[in-house]
Amino acid sequence: PKGRQLRTGATNSYRPVTFTAAPVDWHQNLREAAKLAEQTGRPMLIKVSADWCGHCQQMKRETFADSRVIQDIKQNFVAVDLDADANRDVVAQLRITSLPTILVVAPDLRILAREEGFRSAVQIGQLMHRHMRRAELETEFRVVSR
Repeated sequence: PKGRQLRTGATNSYRPVTFTAAPVDWHQNLREAAKLAEQTGRPMLIKVSADWCGHCQQMKRETFADSRVIQDIKQNFVAVDLDADANRDVVAQLRITSLPTILVVAPDLRILAREEGFRSAVQIGQLMHRHMRRAELETEFRVVSR
């Protein structure tokens, strides 16, 4: 809802948040997302969750609704949303043992980072910024759009 703000005790650029950004277009197909990552040189940000997972739903409502997080994902990553129940084989291949899990995966399919459990907008923002810079150094593509 426009104008609604979330306030926390955190002191950084991710708070307060106004929920006005258009939502992230999350890819559901990992193979198609990997192809797009290779074409663009952008890393994938993969969130693995389930409808029954309380922390997953909390991240969906709070972390991934943050306007700065949305902007960074849309501009710098290929976003992938994997339902753990619908993608059991992929979850097993990725050795995911807890939910939610966030993966940063390079265009060449190397797993660069794995975060398990609830993460705030601040924590996801820090994770993304570390890997936007890393992706820039490893490819000829400029990843950071600022």
